[in-house]
Amino acid sequence: MPAVRDEPRTLRSVAFRPLVARALPNVLRGVVLPTAMFYATLPHFGVWAALVATTLASSTTVVWRMLRARRIGGLLMLTATTSSLRLVTAIAARNPAMYFLQPIIAKLVVAGALVGSRRTHTPLLRRLAEDFIELPHDDPELRRFVDRASAGWAAVLVLHSAVAGWMLWNLPVEVYVAAKTFVNVAFKGGAVAATLAGYHRSIRRRESSS
Repeated sequence: MPAVRDEPRTLRSVAFRPLVARALPNVLRGVVLPTAMFYATLPHFGVWAALVATTLASSTTVVWRMLRARRIGGLLMLTATTSSLRLVTAIAARNPAMYFLQPIIAKLVVAGALVGSRRTHTPLLRRLAEDFIELPHDDPELRRFVDRASAGWAAVLVLHSAVAGWMLWNLPVEVYVAAKTFVNVAFKGGAVAATLAGYHRSIRRRESSS
């Protein structure tokens, strides 16, 4: 029994400073830099040039780090890959709105995957969480938490997609890009906070029942 009690304590005492120190450069390269390039290019050269600049910002960073034999973060690689595919699709459709429509559709796909994987041996949400923190196996309380959190995240993604779709349909592209940043923070930040709170409640219930 001591090992069982120690495990949640270890999980609860995650060192957030090293986590932030590791994540911050990846966020800057994979999110902040491409977004900054979009806004810097849009007023002077238009939306198509801004989309190309956004894609080049992440793609050239990947190439530069490859040439210098440096680690390429998953977020940066994901941003470069998805930006390139979205740009090609938008050019093929001759409609810049297609560049922003694809992430909305992707949210719905992820929501379906979260719900569909709830009853599998390793739910999708657990796989994502284990990229950041080690979780105990064969824990009924944790299993129930992952099940609830998967449904919660799926609901958030569906609602987020609905709001983003309405904004894309009704707002100019430059206004949409600015507004969606705040909407993303609100939805994802709220979901993360609720998930962490629920996770710690599960830990406390697990400890009290041990």
